[in-house]
Amino acid sequence: MFVRVKTKGPYRYLQIVENHREGKRTVQRVLATLGRADELAESGSIDVLLKSLGRFATQVQVIQGYEEGCLEAGALRHIGPDLGVRPSLERAGPGRLDQLAVAGPGL
Repeated sequence: MFVRVKTKGPYRYLQIVENHREGKRTVQRVLATLGRADELAESGSIDVLLKSLGRFATQVQVIQGYEEGCLEAGALRHIGPDLGVRPSLERAGPGRLDQLAVAGPGL
């Protein structure tokens, strides 16, 4: 299952869709149309729905808990070379990475 955007006229609608097989073909079936994307985003309904669904997804719970400050890293492991951003990270300080601006090729 996944969410797709269906455009009709000037409006974009969010739909929950699933794929299934009919013989050799893969066919999409719309399970539900959630509503207009702009209205759902404006009302906050998308966030409410995602948080509600998140109760059943362990990976999302971990990410949300970390973002809310309920979890902290238990270990740190370096998995690649230093890319030269360490001085900028140290200047930003703990909890200030949202203010860090990184520029480079392709960014």
